[in-house]
Amino acid sequence: MTRIASCGVCASTDHESVLSRRFEISFMEGLPVFEYARCEDCGFVFVRDPLDEKRAEAYYNSSFRWGHVYETPPPSARAIWESQAAFLSGAIPPGGRVLEIGSGPGYFLRLLLDTGLAGKAVGHEMSPRALEYGRNVLGLGMTDAGTVSLEEITAAGPYDLVVLRHVLEHIPAPDRYLAGLLPLLGRSGRLFVETPCLDVLDARAQAFPVFEHVNYFSQAQMAHLLGRLGLTLLAEGRDVYSPDSEKPYRVLRALAQAGGRTSAAPAPRSPLTARDFQEFSARSDVLGAAEKAVLDALASDPGPDTVYAFHAASNETLALLRRTGLVEKRPVAAIFDSNTGKWGQTIEGVPVMSPEQMKEIRPQRIIIGSSAFRREIGEGLRAAGVEESRILDPWEPIP
Repeated sequence: MTRIASCGVCASTDHESVLSRRFEISFMEGLPVFEYARCEDCGFVFVRDPLDEKRAEAYYNSSFRWGHVYETPPPSARAIWESQAAFLSGAIPPGGRVLEIGSGPGYFLRLLLDTGLAGKAVGHEMSPRALEYGRNVLGLGMTDAGTVSLEEITAAGPYDLVVLRHVLEHIPAPDRYLAGLLPLLGRSGRLFVETPCLDVLDARAQAFPVFEHVNYFSQAQMAHLLGRLGLTLLAEGRDVYSPDSEKPYRVLRALAQAGGRTSAAPAPRSPLTARDFQEFSARSDVLGAAEKAVLDALASDPGPDTVYAFHAASNETLALLRRTGLVEKRPVAAIFDSNTGKWGQTIEGVPVMSPEQMKEIRPQRIIIGSSAFRREIGEGLRAAGVEESRILDPWEPIP
């Protein structure tokens, strides 16, 4: 692990620990307790000791976590891409060249091409499955992030627009990383960044803390960082993914240009204090409450041979399996998930299957294994004819 010594927004070396959190990941044993630090000058929150490069690469290359490809993208995903494209209206010159770093299969690039917002689009991605899909199904130019360096991409530049959608929150020292991308913009290219937004601490939101995220930006902090790098902020905004879900996801967007005025806005001062994070931690332990609910259900279940299952192959399902010791206490037949990329894999030895296979296995109890999608999963189970008595929703809504 490499200790981060300075703030990735304002470069201050004064920061304090505000939160500690341990995560459960299916194939990664002995994970450390992550310490979240808050810059005392601007309030930027970051992981002080992120995973070393080898373990981080193993996580991002895992087919369980990444590599999901939509054969038919759901309307909710397309709505997000369309909102992002609308934010970029007028930002790309006619026939302009666009590069997206961390593009996944390239659905967003395909949308930019199909709507005429871009003339040429290239995706830079590390997932082999996403690369194959982008090239062979979506017909995109894709470069392999595992073998092609950013320096090599720069040689093929510059680009009219470089896109970083939900990338910057994953990278230690974001100021140094962005500085390395500036040659891709040439003299007047533009940069589009979208990340989760930490303007407020809300235990209902999904944006904090997240295992793979090492940076947590507010809108003012992002504006300051871009200005500090000599970029001129052209537009900024916010959005909320799934606003009607149990756990909405708040994001910020920023569009900046190279070669403009280079005076950075003053370093922002976040209103969030260490006490805010302490109070957040006290009211956000949904996993602890869910663990107790599962254990209470087991204690009250008179049938020792009751067959259990989970719906959603998530890290929360993994954590519940480990923390409750359910596999040792009761038969756990399956974990159901609608993501085809997860079928055939296992979590704690339990196979991941399609929801259609519930009819064949028919477990006596199905535990909802995702706090973010508890309502959607519950509705789906009921629509599939699962009796209410068989459904266990251990997730109490956060006040």
